[in-house]
Amino acid sequence: MSALDATAMRPRLVPLDSDESERILTRAAESGDMVELTAAGRRFKGRIRAMSADEIELLFGEAADLSGIEDALVSLTTEHGVFEFESHVRNSEARPDGVSLTLDTPATLTAVQRRRFWRATLHASAPVKISGDGGAIASGVVLNISPAGLACRVSAGDVEALPVGSRVTVEFTLEADAQPFVLSAQLKATTPASKETEVVARFQFLCDDASVAELTRLRLATQVRLAR
Repeated sequence: MSALDATAMRPRLVPLDSDESERILTRAAESGDMVELTAAGRRFKGRIRAMSADEIELLFGEAADLSGIEDALVSLTTEHGVFEFESHVRNSEARPDGVSLTLDTPATLTAVQRRRFWRATLHASAPVKISGDGGAIASGVVLNISPAGLACRVSAGDVEALPVGSRVTVEFTLEADAQPFVLSAQLKATTPASKETEVVARFQFLCDDASVAELTRLRLATQVRLAR
């Protein structure tokens, strides 16, 4: 069985790359996800209405007074987490269904890890498989899993030719008899392990089209275990 601990800590900000940021924003616009805009000491709640490569449109209630806002901090809440970005306001316009605010589309987003988050610490027998476009790359042991990704112990020889930033597929289980999770991930760092022949590889999960359902399943599975 997995040993899961809920840990209290300050919110942590995790920068995302431009490709992942674009995917999250595109999906949020398609879903009309909720946003909270902070500017000049004021806060407004609304939703994301549309986006393009240059502009992102947010929609707020008819009573929202958005006049005079030039730059803003936007918090975006999706089914996969909370993300933030800062942007310059291009235009505000009253519409029949509310007040529209147009901003520059941000180059990147920042993922916000909440004060309470889960971390799964797995038994030494919990395996992980790492593969790329050319097939299997490495196999090893999962050390822990967080909302952003996982750390695992693998053979140094297997990953020495894998540069930081490489995109791979990771496959692992939370319990020995559970259905495996298969997720896209990006190698963020490698550090020496206790054995000279091994390293600790740290991967960040990517919110691409292939991983959306798996990320949701992973989040729900972990919430269930934390509630036990």
